[in-house]
Amino acid sequence: MTNIFKKFFGKSAAVEERTSQIVVPIQEENQISNSADQILERIFIDNEDPQPEISQKKPATTKLMEFLNSNFEYQGLHDGFEYYSQEVLKAKVLKLKADFSLIADQMIEEKAKTIFELELQLLSIGMASPIANQQILLSIKEHKSKIVELQKHKYLVDEDNGWVMIAVNSYCDGFNQGIIKRLNESKFLTNSSNL
Repeated sequence: MTNIFKKFFGKSAAVEERTSQIVVPIQEENQISNSADQILERIFIDNEDPQPEISQKKPATTKLMEFLNSNFEYQGLHDGFEYYSQEVLKAKVLKLKADFSLIADQMIEEKAKTIFELELQLLSIGMASPIANQQILLSIKEHKSKIVELQKHKYLVDEDNGWVMIAVNSYCDGFNQGIIKRLNESKFLTNSSNL
């Protein structure tokens, strides 16, 4: 029975002889170890000094700026080509004016809320920090002036004046181009020399 165990678990003389002949020189072993360390170092270790991140601040865009920067000329071109109707043009111009007024109202409300919060901060700081008080007062003044400007342009909507006319004029130009494009494609506008 012990022979069976020796056959399965014990080392025979031939195996012992083969394993004793396999000797890795110490110098080669150190080179293998060093190259493995270098690979790991390149993968996992950052040898560069940390650099401060330079954040590129994007200018804050307001709802009003997004509205005014919309491509109204393209919208007008599409609508002029599709509908070529004075009623559609008038309805769209009224909608643009209403959208502008709504956005202005929302911004006025946001600025009024901000002013209220700043005034609460001013009260809670009291006279503890005159510099902070001055900064808060300047911020309140800036928000109030923006409210006045928004209200002015909101009232100019009814007079076909102010910022809203950027959108309205652009839309109307596109609408007229759309009508002309439609007529050209329909061959209603032809050269009078063909007569």
